[in-house]
Amino acid sequence: MKRWIIGAASALVLSLIALSGVSAYVAIGRNLGERWSSFNGPGPTWPVAVGFGSMWLAAISATVLILLVLVAIVRAYFPRTKAHQREAP
Repeated sequence: MKRWIIGAASALVLSLIALSGVSAYVAIGRNLGERWSSFNGPGPTWPVAVGFGSMWLAAISATVLILLVLVAIVRAYFPRTKAHQREAP
């Protein structure tokens, strides 16, 4: 469970770093007069792919992280008992 939480948190952090990096790159490009047009032109399209991919990854990893933390809290407050296990004869 601990590894899953660390993995989801690191995916969230990496996606937020990628999203802020793409935002900075696009802002610098616009200030320098670079035109961002449709996908039909010869312009770079990787900022769109990385930006939207990181937004989706941030949303999914945040949801998974919340669910994992909730499961960890429930497991901590309601530990398993041995009543549900069969006893060996």
